[in-house]
Amino acid sequence: MGCVSTESGGGYNSAGNSRLYQITAWSNDPVSDPSGEWWLPEDSRRGALWSLKPNAWGDARSEYQVIHVLGSTPNQPSVAA
Repeated sequence: MGCVSTESGGGYNSAGNSRLYQITAWSNDPVSDPSGEWWLPEDSRRGALWSLKPNAWGDARSEYQVIHVLGSTPNQPSVAA
């Protein structure tokens, strides 16, 4: 199991060989960078839902820090008040 993630929110999941066995959709378009799925965490107490990356429905007031490192892509969104 693996995944490919881009800085704007695109990417896909795969099983085994990432080129042959893609689980979710992927587009080789570096300009629009569409995604096959989104991660949307929810605060169940407040009912708040937000995007981890800017391309899903990123809030212009929020800042996103994405750092690609070997083996992972940590994302640090700061939620707008």
